[in-house]
Formats: sequence, C-alpha cells, structure tokens
Amino acid sequence: MEKKTHRVAPSSEIPVQYLADYMDASNQARRGIVQKCKYKSLARTFQHQIARQTISDHILDGNPLPGDLLEKAVEVRHRIPDTEFDATLFGYNADFIEAFAASAAKFNFSDFEIVAPENIGNPTYNGTLVRFTPSLLTYRLTQANTQKVGAVMYRYAKGSPLSPAVGEFQAAFMFGYFSQNPFIEEAKPEHKLCRIVCAVSGKTYIAPAKAIYKFNEMKAVCYDIAEKWEKVPPPPSAII
Repeated sequence: MEKKTHRVAPSSEIPVQYLADYMDASNQARRGIVQKCKYKSLARTFQHQIARQTISDHILDGNPLPGDLLEKAVEVRHRIPDTEFDATLFGYNADFIEAFAASAAKFNFSDFEIVAPENIGNPTYNGTLVRFTPSLLTYRLTQANTQKVGAVMYRYAKGSPLSPAVGEFQAAFMFGYFSQNPFIEEAKPEHKLCRIVCAVSGKTYIAPAKAIYKFNEMKAVCYDIAEKWEKVPPPPSAII
C-alpha cells in the first residue's frame, strides 16, 4: 500500500498571509495557493514559529531593538537537534531572527502599548475560514480618552522583500477585522496600529486609507476560494 503524502482539508480555509498573497497574485498563482491550502502535505515542513515567538518575547520583555537578538539567533541555530530536519529548521528560524535584527533599527514599537496575542478567533467569510494569528496586539489611549487597537504581524521570505501591495492587504485585513471584533470592548482600530513588518526590507506597512474597501475585497474573494475548493486537483504525484 502506497504511503499517503497529503491530507485534504474538508472545507475552504486559508491563512491570512496567504489571503494577502492571493489578492496580488496571478490566476495561475492563485490556483497554486488554493491547492496548497486544500491539500496539506504530510511531510514535515519548515516553519518559523520559533523565530516569531523569539522576536515577540524579546519585544514583550521590553528589550531594545535589536538588543541581543543576534545572540538569541545563535542560541536557536545551535540548539541540539534530534534529527537532520530539526537542524535545518533551527537554521531557518535563526536566519529569520538575524534578518529581523538587521532591520530592527527601522521598526518603531514605542508609540503604543503591546500585549501577547489572545485567542481572537478565526473568522469565516463567504464560506472560507481565515486563519488569523497576530504576533502582537497593539493599543493606545488617545487624548480624547478613546481606545485604539491593532496588531503586528511579521513577514519573512529569505531574499524576497514583501510586496507593498501584499503588506497593505494584510494590514487592511487586521483593520477590518478589528473594526468588527475589537479585542478591547468598544475600541476602534487605528490604521497605524495595524502593522505588517518585513524582516528582509525593514519596511513597515500600515493599514491604508482604503482599508475597509480592501478588507471587503478580501471577504469577497473568500467566496471565489470556496467555489474553487471542490474543483482544485491535488498536486502531481500526491497520494491522498
């Protein structure tokens, strides 16, 4: 009996990062994104949770940027691996932390408060569940005593700066989501508090002026993704 290579997600779902990528992608690339979301590889994949958590903990602890992030990258790189996969995984995460440290002087986290992300939920729009996990939650109290909220998410692809269009779409999603589901009661989102930071370029993308328009476009596209879901074939040579 052949060993299975993929499992099928039973219903339409997409991480918010991929949804932002989808908005700025060609039709062919869009098909590939949906295929990747529907057919989950059973092979272990290289992900960046260690890097994201290391950076968030560094910032939440009140450390300066870059501070000792390079030393923390070395610690991650030299963790004792159980397998060759783990050794490569630690290296990938160390690369992420080093890139963020090199760009950190361009990031400003001083004009608002931050807290660790809570379980804020994964919304479903037009038949597609959007997986939304911010790295940090942001908030500030205005002089008029009104509460403003937002979030920070990191993006990193080695050697590939984030597309400005993708960064704006992802930040717009956060603004739109918090306009309907603020994590502080009766708070309103603020454009500059909804931030996507690119560890490669050192650029920060905030929710654009037309954030709600872009958010609504993303919700509308969720209907298209749900429609494509049943028709998208598995990757070549995949064993389901």
